[in-house]
Amino acid sequence: MNANIMVPVVSLMLLTPMVTQANESLTLTSTAFTDGGEYPVQFTCEGESISPPLSWSGLPDGARSLVVIMDHKPGPKPKPKDRKEHKPEPSSNAVNTPPPPPPKPNEPDGLHWYWTMYNIPVDVSGTPAGKSVGVAGSNGVNHQNEYAPPCSRGPGPKDYTFHLYALSEPLVLAQTDNVSEATLREKMQGVVLASDSLTVSFERKQRVLNDKKH
Repeated sequence: MNANIMVPVVSLMLLTPMVTQANESLTLTSTAFTDGGEYPVQFTCEGESISPPLSWSGLPDGARSLVVIMDHKPGPKPKPKDRKEHKPEPSSNAVNTPPPPPPKPNEPDGLHWYWTMYNIPVDVSGTPAGKSVGVAGSNGVNHQNEYAPPCSRGPGPKDYTFHLYALSEPLVLAQTDNVSEATLREKMQGVVLASDSLTVSFERKQRVLNDKKH
Protein backbone atom coordinates (compact mmCIF):
# COMPACT_ATOMS: atom_id res chain seq x y z
CA MET A 1 0.00 0.00 0.00
CA ASN A 2 2.81 2.39 0.85
CA ALA A 3 4.49 1.69 -2.49
CA ASN A 4 1.30 2.57 -4.33
CA ILE A 5 1.05 5.85 -2.47
CA MET A 6 4.66 6.79 -3.20
CA VAL A 7 4.32 6.56 -6.98
CA PRO A 8 2.18 9.69 -7.47
CA VAL A 9 4.25 11.55 -4.86
CA VAL A 10 7.50 10.81 -6.70
CA SER A 11 5.88 11.72 -10.00
CA LEU A 12 4.84 15.08 -8.58
CA MET A 13 8.38 15.72 -7.35
CA LEU A 14 9.74 14.98 -10.82
CA LEU A 15 7.28 17.31 -12.47
CA THR A 16 7.94 20.25 -10.17
CA PRO A 17 11.33 21.25 -11.68
CA MET A 18 9.78 21.12 -15.16
CA VAL A 19 7.13 23.63 -14.16
CA THR A 20 9.77 25.87 -12.58
CA GLN A 21 11.86 25.80 -15.75
CA ALA A 22 8.85 26.80 -17.85
CA ASN A 23 8.38 29.88 -15.69
CA GLU A 24 11.97 30.97 -16.27
CA SER A 25 12.26 30.44 -20.03
CA LEU A 26 10.94 33.67 -21.52
CA THR A 27 13.16 34.25 -24.56
CA LEU A 28 13.36 37.12 -27.02
CA THR A 29 15.03 36.52 -30.41
CA SER A 30 15.23 37.98 -33.90
CA THR A 31 15.93 36.44 -37.29
CA ALA A 32 17.72 39.66 -38.30
CA PHE A 33 20.34 39.98 -35.53
CA THR A 34 21.74 38.37 -32.40
CA ASP A 35 22.34 39.67 -28.92
CA GLY A 36 25.61 41.60 -28.83
CA GLY A 37 25.73 41.87 -32.63
CA GLU A 38 25.37 44.73 -35.07
CA TYR A 39 22.01 46.24 -35.88
CA PRO A 40 21.29 45.82 -39.60
CA VAL A 41 21.28 49.11 -41.53
CA GLN A 42 17.88 48.15 -42.99
CA PHE A 43 16.20 49.08 -39.70
CA THR A 44 17.99 52.43 -39.25
CA CYS A 45 17.73 55.91 -40.77
CA GLU A 46 20.40 54.91 -43.29
CA GLY A 47 18.30 52.04 -44.57
CA GLU A 48 14.57 51.39 -44.95
CA SER A 49 13.74 52.78 -41.48
CA ILE A 50 11.38 49.88 -40.77
CA SER A 51 10.96 48.06 -37.47
CA PRO A 52 12.80 44.74 -37.10
CA PRO A 53 11.27 41.26 -36.79
CA LEU A 54 11.05 39.92 -33.23
CA SER A 55 9.98 36.54 -31.85
CA TRP A 56 9.43 35.27 -28.34
CA SER A 57 8.64 32.03 -26.56
CA GLY A 58 8.43 30.50 -23.09
CA LEU A 59 5.76 32.72 -21.58
CA PRO A 60 5.42 32.18 -17.81
CA ASP A 61 2.27 30.78 -16.26
CA GLY A 62 -0.23 33.53 -15.57
CA ALA A 63 0.98 35.86 -18.33
CA ARG A 64 -1.90 37.88 -19.77
CA SER A 65 -0.16 40.52 -21.86
CA LEU A 66 3.25 41.50 -23.24
CA VAL A 67 5.18 44.74 -23.61
CA VAL A 68 8.08 45.53 -25.95
CA ILE A 69 10.32 48.59 -25.46
CA MET A 70 13.35 49.55 -27.53
CA ASP A 71 15.62 52.09 -25.85
CA HIS A 72 19.12 53.49 -25.69
CA LYS A 73 21.01 54.89 -22.73
CA PRO A 74 23.85 57.28 -23.56
CA GLY A 75 27.12 56.55 -21.83
CA PRO A 76 30.04 54.11 -21.84
CA LYS A 77 29.58 50.78 -23.58
CA PRO A 78 28.39 48.25 -20.97
CA LYS A 79 30.54 45.27 -20.04
CA PRO A 80 29.64 41.91 -21.64
CA LYS A 81 26.85 40.15 -19.83
CA ASP A 82 24.79 37.03 -20.02
CA ARG A 83 22.08 37.25 -22.67
CA LYS A 84 19.33 36.86 -20.12
CA GLU A 85 18.01 39.65 -17.97
CA HIS A 86 17.48 38.81 -14.33
CA LYS A 87 14.42 36.65 -13.99
CA PRO A 88 12.30 36.81 -10.82
CA GLU A 89 11.71 33.67 -8.81
CA PRO A 90 8.60 31.79 -10.03
CA SER A 91 5.52 32.61 -8.06
CA SER A 92 1.79 32.35 -8.39
CA ASN A 93 1.63 36.09 -7.76
CA ALA A 94 3.06 38.95 -9.79
CA VAL A 95 6.58 40.04 -8.94
CA ASN A 96 6.72 43.32 -7.06
CA THR A 97 10.20 44.25 -8.30
CA PRO A 98 9.65 47.17 -10.70
CA PRO A 99 11.28 47.44 -14.14
CA PRO A 100 14.22 49.83 -14.59
CA PRO A 101 13.35 53.33 -13.33
CA PRO A 102 11.92 55.73 -15.90
CA PRO A 103 14.20 58.42 -17.31
CA LYS A 104 13.85 61.98 -16.11
CA PRO A 105 12.43 64.34 -18.74
CA ASN A 106 15.11 66.16 -20.73
CA GLU A 107 17.90 64.60 -18.70
CA PRO A 108 21.00 64.11 -20.93
CA ASP A 109 21.85 60.77 -19.32
CA GLY A 110 18.27 59.49 -19.43
CA LEU A 111 16.95 56.76 -21.66
CA HIS A 112 15.92 57.51 -25.22
CA TRP A 113 13.18 55.27 -26.55
CA TYR A 114 12.44 54.35 -30.16
CA TRP A 115 9.65 51.80 -30.11
CA THR A 116 6.93 50.76 -27.67
CA MET A 117 4.18 48.18 -27.96
CA TYR A 118 1.89 47.15 -25.12
CA ASN A 119 -1.12 44.94 -24.39
CA ILE A 120 0.27 42.45 -26.88
CA PRO A 121 -1.94 39.31 -26.72
CA VAL A 122 -0.22 36.27 -25.26
CA ASP A 123 -1.25 34.15 -28.25
CA VAL A 124 0.97 36.34 -30.48
CA SER A 125 4.52 34.96 -30.76
CA GLY A 126 6.24 37.82 -32.54
CA THR A 127 6.05 40.65 -35.04
CA PRO A 128 7.32 40.71 -38.63
CA ALA A 129 9.56 43.41 -40.04
CA GLY A 130 7.78 46.69 -40.59
CA LYS A 131 4.80 45.73 -38.43
CA SER A 132 3.59 46.30 -34.86
CA VAL A 133 1.43 44.12 -32.64
CA GLY A 134 -0.77 45.01 -29.71
CA VAL A 135 -1.13 48.74 -29.09
CA ALA A 136 1.56 51.06 -30.43
CA GLY A 137 2.93 53.54 -27.93
CA SER A 138 4.99 56.60 -28.77
CA ASN A 139 8.69 57.06 -29.46
CA GLY A 140 10.95 59.77 -28.07
CA VAL A 141 12.09 61.06 -31.47
CA ASN A 142 8.94 62.46 -33.07
CA HIS A 143 6.51 61.40 -30.30
CA GLN A 144 4.31 59.57 -32.77
CA ASN A 145 2.83 56.12 -32.15
CA GLU A 146 5.29 54.37 -34.42
CA TYR A 147 8.79 52.94 -34.68
CA ALA A 148 11.57 55.54 -34.88
CA PRO A 149 14.72 54.22 -36.60
CA PRO A 150 18.02 54.85 -34.81
CA CYS A 151 20.01 57.72 -36.32
CA SER A 152 22.90 57.95 -33.88
CA ARG A 153 24.70 61.20 -33.22
CA GLY A 154 28.30 61.59 -32.23
CA PRO A 155 31.26 59.30 -32.93
CA GLY A 156 31.39 55.58 -32.29
CA PRO A 157 28.78 52.80 -32.17
CA LYS A 158 25.69 53.15 -29.97
CA ASP A 159 23.90 50.36 -28.13
CA TYR A 160 20.17 49.78 -28.47
CA THR A 161 18.22 47.32 -26.32
CA PHE A 162 14.95 45.54 -27.02
CA HIS A 163 13.11 44.60 -23.82
CA LEU A 164 10.31 42.05 -23.61
CA TYR A 165 8.10 41.93 -20.50
CA ALA A 166 5.45 39.35 -19.64
CA LEU A 167 2.77 40.85 -17.41
CA SER A 168 0.19 39.28 -15.14
CA GLU A 169 -2.50 41.60 -16.51
CA PRO A 170 -3.13 44.01 -19.39
CA LEU A 171 -2.25 47.65 -18.81
CA VAL A 172 -5.14 50.05 -18.29
CA LEU A 173 -4.16 53.39 -19.76
CA ALA A 174 -6.14 56.50 -20.51
CA GLN A 175 -6.72 57.09 -24.20
CA THR A 176 -3.93 59.37 -25.30
CA ASP A 177 -1.85 60.10 -28.36
CA ASN A 178 1.40 59.75 -26.45
CA VAL A 179 1.93 56.66 -24.27
CA SER A 180 5.62 57.03 -23.47
CA GLU A 181 8.24 54.57 -22.31
CA ALA A 182 8.19 56.17 -18.85
CA THR A 183 4.42 55.76 -18.63
CA LEU A 184 4.64 52.08 -19.53
CA ARG A 185 7.38 51.38 -16.99
CA GLU A 186 5.39 53.12 -14.28
CA LYS A 187 2.25 51.15 -15.07
CA MET A 188 4.18 47.86 -15.19
CA GLN A 189 5.38 48.08 -11.60
CA GLY A 190 4.22 45.06 -9.62
CA VAL A 191 2.89 43.06 -12.57
CA VAL A 192 6.09 41.92 -14.33
CA LEU A 193 6.34 38.12 -14.28
CA ALA A 194 9.44 37.70 -16.45
CA SER A 195 11.60 39.60 -18.93
CA ASP A 196 14.29 39.17 -21.53
CA SER A 197 16.31 41.49 -23.76
CA LEU A 198 18.46 41.81 -26.86
CA THR A 199 21.17 44.46 -27.23
CA VAL A 200 22.64 45.50 -30.58
CA SER A 201 25.04 48.22 -31.73
CA PHE A 202 24.86 50.63 -34.64
CA GLU A 203 27.27 53.22 -36.01
CA ARG A 204 26.25 55.54 -38.81
CA LYS A 205 28.43 54.66 -41.78
CA GLN A 206 27.53 57.83 -43.69
CA ARG A 207 28.68 59.96 -40.75
CA VAL A 208 31.97 58.06 -40.66
CA LEU A 209 32.50 58.63 -44.38
CA ASN A 210 31.75 62.33 -44.06
CA ASP A 211 34.20 62.65 -41.17
CA LYS A 212 36.92 61.00 -43.25
CA LYS A 213 36.31 63.41 -46.15
CA HIS A 214 36.90 66.35 -43.82
